[in-house]
Amino acid sequence: MHRLSKAIWLVLLIACTIAGCTKQTGKSTGRLARGPDVQTLTAPSDYAAGALKATGGFKKWTKTKRLSLDCVVTFYQPDGGFYLTQQHLEVFPWSNSIRISVREPLGPVMWQLLDGQLTILQGREQDILMQISHRDYAEAILGLTTAPVRLLDASASFNRRSEPIKIEGLWYDSVERTYTVSRGGVGNRLQEGVDSTKSHWATIVFYQNKNTTLIDMLWFCDIDRQEYLAVRGYDYSEVEEKGILLPTKIEIFTTDARSVFKERLLTVDFK
Repeated sequence: MHRLSKAIWLVLLIACTIAGCTKQTGKSTGRLARGPDVQTLTAPSDYAAGALKATGGFKKWTKTKRLSLDCVVTFYQPDGGFYLTQQHLEVFPWSNSIRISVREPLGPVMWQLLDGQLTILQGREQDILMQISHRDYAEAILGLTTAPVRLLDASASFNRRSEPIKIEGLWYDSVERTYTVSRGGVGNRLQEGVDSTKSHWATIVFYQNKNTTLIDMLWFCDIDRQEYLAVRGYDYSEVEEKGILLPTKIEIFTTDARSVFKERLLTVDFK
């Protein structure tokens, strides 16, 4: 009876611990799943308005607090091989945050990017075979999927070039983003004082398709370090019935200083 009693208490303790962790995770996730403070939002520029309209409209975006996405990711290796993995993404447009979780042979891994700050919530970074850092991967996916909202960020400065540019046979308007003041998200202040420039990319360029007004490509560049990444989205469709539009496929490439595509690093296919 004594051993049975200890076993029962042990089971109860484990159950309570799991419940507590789940509750804590839910709380932190719930805090991120917020809509904007509409009163603090500035009027969208013409290119931001076009990007919002092309993906469902401003009202639908304000109601989108969280995006829950399942996907299959193909990581390409230098030797010509590839590595497949299933991932679950939680994207929080108005909190400028993304949480990525995956089950690997060495155990589950979960990481989060919030206003440029990377946190490993579970597992280890080295448990996934990637040619790209966890930070860069998270920032690229977050930036592209929430591009219309990112263009509303009052803590950043945007400069659209007067002349369009042709990339891979398509014409784009380019909008360059640089940060000025940190605010902790768009339309709310989750983390006042967080330095949004902790993204090590000196410049991020939003490419807006001239025909569709979709922001379907981003270019991350750091001239000093001679590092460049391009992230591109394809085949936009509604995430859910009467919801916003997101790419059903994303690819990430290295580029040269002229934004010419070089090596494909990975492909994300959403279910």
